[in-house]
Amino acid sequence: MTSQEPRECFLNVPYEERWELFKPVLDRLYNQENLKLSEIESTMKSDYRFNAVESQYKYRFNKKWNWKRSISASKKKAVLEKVQSRARLGKSTATPTYKGRPIEHKLRRHAKEITRKQQSMIGLSRQAEGLASLRSRFGSPFGDRIFMNWNLPYAALNMSMLEATDHASPFSPTAATPSDVVMHTPPADGLSPRVESSLSTVLIKKTLVDRAQLLIRGDHAKLLRSLDKTEAKILSTWLYQFWLFAFKSAKHWGPKHQTWTAKDLGFDRQRSQSSVSHPGTPRGIEQSWVHAGNDRETHVNHIGNDHEAHTRYTGKRIEAHVDCKPSSLCNWSIHIELNDENIVPHSDLDIDEDQDELSRNPTIQETLVQGLQSNSFSNINADHMPLAIQSVARAASKSSVELFEESLGFAIMGRNYYLVETLLYQAANSQTDISKLYPYHLAATYLDGSNSCCTILDLLVASELPLESMIWKNYVNPVGHTVLDNLMITILKSHISCVPGMVDSSWKHLPTFPGEEVDICGRWDADSACYRYLLETEGPSIPVQWKHKFCNTSVQAICHGIFALGRISNVLEIASGLFINYCSHCGQNLVLSPFHALVVVTFLLAQNARPDEDLFGALAILFCFAKLSIDPASEAEISIPLLLEMTVPDFWTGNQVEDDCCSHESLTPLKFATKISEHVMDQWPDAVGTGWKVICFALEQYNAGYDGLQSPNKQDIAAKHLRLGEHPALAIYGQQYKLSY
Repeated sequence: MTSQEPRECFLNVPYEERWELFKPVLDRLYNQENLKLSEIESTMKSDYRFNAVESQYKYRFNKKWNWKRSISASKKKAVLEKVQSRARLGKSTATPTYKGRPIEHKLRRHAKEITRKQQSMIGLSRQAEGLASLRSRFGSPFGDRIFMNWNLPYAALNMSMLEATDHASPFSPTAATPSDVVMHTPPADGLSPRVESSLSTVLIKKTLVDRAQLLIRGDHAKLLRSLDKTEAKILSTWLYQFWLFAFKSAKHWGPKHQTWTAKDLGFDRQRSQSSVSHPGTPRGIEQSWVHAGNDRETHVNHIGNDHEAHTRYTGKRIEAHVDCKPSSLCNWSIHIELNDENIVPHSDLDIDEDQDELSRNPTIQETLVQGLQSNSFSNINADHMPLAIQSVARAASKSSVELFEESLGFAIMGRNYYLVETLLYQAANSQTDISKLYPYHLAATYLDGSNSCCTILDLLVASELPLESMIWKNYVNPVGHTVLDNLMITILKSHISCVPGMVDSSWKHLPTFPGEEVDICGRWDADSACYRYLLETEGPSIPVQWKHKFCNTSVQAICHGIFALGRISNVLEIASGLFINYCSHCGQNLVLSPFHALVVVTFLLAQNARPDEDLFGALAILFCFAKLSIDPASEAEISIPLLLEMTVPDFWTGNQVEDDCCSHESLTPLKFATKISEHVMDQWPDAVGTGWKVICFALEQYNAGYDGLQSPNKQDIAAKHLRLGEHPALAIYGQQYKLSY
């Protein structure tokens, strides 16, 4: 209202009624022009000859008319989400108003308070939502992990796992904008660069911290949904780089260990990629998001190979100048029982020097935290990351138990006996529960017959861990598999062309088995040049050409692992979680015993035999079962049609199983082996057929010696029936392998 406009002062109206008559004027002054109470008092007195003090105005506005300048927390949250959503979608910075008043300063203060609170409370933790999403996406048999599961770079990740969209809102669904809040968008000329407001800067920081929280809570599904494809690529690449840094650090940990940088890990040589700029890309990411190194040539040793792979990291591919494949030759691990004759003496000085150096070095946990803080392992600029790295580092430093579990997990995956022993000693002394890591399954998955063999699994079984961490309480993992099942999976993934859905129907969506990056025969490892080249060019699935027969290196590691489990009474009798089917007619779950599961594994080895396969390894496992007195006469309800449909769908040409009748029957392992092979044996190579006959005969003899015996020396009595030379096939086998029980 200008000074020339007439003013109605209502001087002849009673004082109380004048309040209502002046209400439109007061609304304009207070809610629209945002004047202070002292200014309103002065204006009303001079322009309208209305006398009231500040306390009267405050009472009338707040109590009588319910006018509030403050915004509720729920409305602030809704407006912040709306502004964040607009920024992520590439829309111009909006100026929000509440009842006509600018509220950017309130939102900025509120966002800062939220960010400060999140950063002060942040810590590695695992929630049920994160656990469920992680298992469903990655099929991890090791529980819910923050870092351990990111063992693939972006190029090798199955995009169905990521579910990333180009321009997703930060945290869908976004709350609706309150009716009394208006978003004022300045006109866009389409040419001038976007100038970030102070509110936008605060909200970008809040978004990065929010995402860091999702990562460290293990809510990876929600995190990935909050990213567009460019951001998902950056984050997954960075997480893989940290995974490889942690893996290498744990694998080579010791008195002379080194700190692995991006250059040491080969990331400085990888592609310097300028990504297409999306409208919602945070500032700086439209530039190259890696520290671009000059193209250079490097020599990277093959694991299990006696020559070097001459590789050049350029552009979007790694150009190999040699056939980048692993050697066909296995490495071999020999167990030596130490005694006074074969111990090589060490001087006390050498031992003291090693201990002194270890005491001066940071622990493996401290090394991982330092890596997160410095980001020295990565060629991705920390400022271009789609989450707050320092928040992740702070969370890791505050979460000693969770970080200890991750460190132990990487030590087991790296097969570093010394480091695993050190960490288990710490767990025993501090009574730290490591059961959620499922370390026994992890050791069985990353079995290494060329180096550590069974020693990691044996060490875990023998360690005096807290009660909750003992193997008999953790023999079955979150996906229902026993530790013995994981040994069986290791056989299949290492020696035949096999996909996860063949062993567990809940794994049909998984492209690879856990642990395929480490070969049980030592021919490749997660950090091998040939494997990293495979990830870069073809994806994570190991080509069948890389795999060979169930060889002696693998057989020794598997059998020693079984004997390690055999230390614990009765665990090897627990039902298998593999090859489970469901009868749609009667509703029964068709669950196999460990012996029946071994028959299926042997059948798959025969059906998908690699060159020179003869099933000697399966026979060796049968002998282990006999030595450990595992019941060969137990019966299980089995549907051979359903099982063949699950495990060899390309081969199975039988009619579809009818729903109006049961197709399962109760079978012993021997009867099962006879029935499942009766239509296919003539298609197998001669060596495989001979091996199958030997196994069936040995199983028959063991069954005859075991059946009905109640003697404490049952296994010794039954073993007498496993004499060689009583069957033509056994005679052939015996001459080849010089077998004796």
